[in-house]
Amino acid sequence: METYRDFIEAEFKRRRQGNARYTMGAFSKQLGVPASQLHDILNKRYGLSRQRAQQIADKLKLSQDLKTYFCDLVEAEHARSDLAKKQALERVITYRKRATFSVLERDRFALIADPIHFALLELTYIEHFKPSVKAAALMLHATEEDILIIVQRLQRLGLLEVTPDRWRATEDFSQVGDPEPNDAVRSFHHKLLMMAQQSLADEPMHRRENQSLTLALASEDLPEAKAMVSDFMKKFCKKFSQPEKKDSVYTLSLQLFPWLQEDI
Repeated sequence: METYRDFIEAEFKRRRQGNARYTMGAFSKQLGVPASQLHDILNKRYGLSRQRAQQIADKLKLSQDLKTYFCDLVEAEHARSDLAKKQALERVITYRKRATFSVLERDRFALIADPIHFALLELTYIEHFKPSVKAAALMLHATEEDILIIVQRLQRLGLLEVTPDRWRATEDFSQVGDPEPNDAVRSFHHKLLMMAQQSLADEPMHRRENQSLTLALASEDLPEAKAMVSDFMKKFCKKFSQPEKKDSVYTLSLQLFPWLQEDI
């Protein structure tokens, strides 16, 4: 998200996605902001204080890190003093630099919607991997022709640097998601589910983990539940991506979905 308005607009689109009759008026009421004021905020005609930004961030049910980032974005644009703006902008820049996940924009992601692209990028961190098309094909159970195409594609997109003695992923992690539905993301997750199903049949228990939970919950708590899932993914990555000596590539895929139709 480049601006705090992006957070607001993305959340409105997400809620409207589940209910075509959901209006900006209903959204503004849930945020505790008059509809006319919200319209002006989104159109850059009305600024926010940090305190007001915090209240809106709470209503958006952002994680604590994202709440701070949201408020810093607001302050970098609307703080009354130049010093406060400068300090907030520095915090924004710092957050972006240290962010563990890099979210691929839709156009680039559509070109690499097969999960093997991400597996190959992670393969570059494996200590015993000797970079070559042949070695990558063997380790990822793919043909050399397919790996060559994948490597060339990742190079064109600026996601992989290739030298005679080294392959280097230019981005540490890639989060796959989009506030709006699109075929590329659906295809990506569908392929991962198929791989998980195959792993369930082929891999011994000590090499995999499968858990599931079914429970009744309040729909109004869904944004918070999704935020917790997102927080867990980030914490998991931070925890297990730190060791320098890595010897395997894994995928962690979480699904949260309803049993009941929306009109029930």
